[in-house]
Amino acid sequence: MVGNVEPTYSDKINATLVPGSGIVHDQFVVNARCTNCRKWDQGSLSVDSESQEFIYALGPTWSSIRTDSKSALMQRHIGYGFFTMNLKQAKGDAGVPEGTRTSTGSESSESIHSDYNFVLFAHIVFMVGSFVVLLPLGVLFLRAFQKVKLHSINQNITVVIILIGGGMGIYLSTMFNLTRSFSTGHQILGLILMGLIVVQSVLGFLHHRAYLRTQRRTVVSHAHIWHGRLVILLGILNGFLGLHLAGRSSLDYLLSLIAFAIVYAAIFFFSWSRLRRKRNAYTSPRAANFRDDDPSTFGNSTTDIPLTAHAAPPAYQAEYVPPGAPPGRT
Repeated sequence: MVGNVEPTYSDKINATLVPGSGIVHDQFVVNARCTNCRKWDQGSLSVDSESQEFIYALGPTWSSIRTDSKSALMQRHIGYGFFTMNLKQAKGDAGVPEGTRTSTGSESSESIHSDYNFVLFAHIVFMVGSFVVLLPLGVLFLRAFQKVKLHSINQNITVVIILIGGGMGIYLSTMFNLTRSFSTGHQILGLILMGLIVVQSVLGFLHHRAYLRTQRRTVVSHAHIWHGRLVILLGILNGFLGLHLAGRSSLDYLLSLIAFAIVYAAIFFFSWSRLRRKRNAYTSPRAANFRDDDPSTFGNSTTDIPLTAHAAPPAYQAEYVPPGAPPGRT
C-alpha cells in the first residue's frame, strides 16, 4: 500500500526483479516487473492517464534497512515531493528501458518539501522528561527535603505533561500504517499508564487528606507509595518499548539505561543520606535525654547510648521557700 504513509507489504501485488537491479554508481537501483498492481487498498493508477500523480521521498541518511523482512520498520523520510507522468506515453515493448537523464512525459509539480516529525520529538521530550526528571524530582522533594507542597505541585504538573504526551502518542499512531491498529506493546502499555497516572494522582490526594486527619500513614498511603513505584517501573519499561518501536540502535538502549540508572541511583543516595542524618540526630546521646519513648525501637540505643535516670539537683529537691518568707512558712 502507498500514499502519504509508509508502504506496507501486500501479498496481492506480485513484483519480479529483472536484470539491471543492484548497486549502480553508489545508487540502489531496482528494476522490476509488477503484476496486479494497478489498484490497492488506498488508491489506484490508470495506464490511460496522461497526468498520473506520483510521490517520492528522500532519506533519512542516518537510518538504513539491513533486512529482507517484509514487516521491517521504515523511518519517516526527511523530504518528499510530487510529480505527474503520462502513462499513455510510457506504454511500449516489454522490458526495462535504457537509462536516460532526459525527462519525457513527466513533470514535477512542486519542489522538495522538508519533512520533520515535530510531534514525535515533543512526545519523546514530554514522556522521557516526566519519567527521568520530573517524577524523580517529586520523590526527592518529599523523601530528601520533606517539601510536601513542592512534591504535590510537581507531581500534579507531571500528570498533566504525561497526559499531553500520551495524547501526542495517540495522534502519532494515526500517522503510520504500523501503529494505526494500536496493537504494539508500547501503545498498549502507554494507554494503561495514562490511566494509572490518573489513579496515582487520586491516591495522592486521598493520602494527603487522610494524613492531615490522622497524622500517620493509612492503607491509602501505602497504596499511593507502591502504586507510584509501579507507575515509574512501567514507565521506564515502556520507554524501552518505544525505542524498539522506533527502530533505534543498541547504543540508544545503552545510553537510556545509563541515564535511568544515574537518575534513580541519585534519588536513592540523597533520600538515604537524608534519612540517615535524621536517624542519627534522633538517636544521639543528646537527643536521648529528651525522648520519652522506648529506645529499643531505634536500633541498639540501649547499649550504645547510656540512658540513666538522673535525680533533680539538690536545690530542686528541697522544699521551696520564697525569698523573704518567715521561717517555717511556704
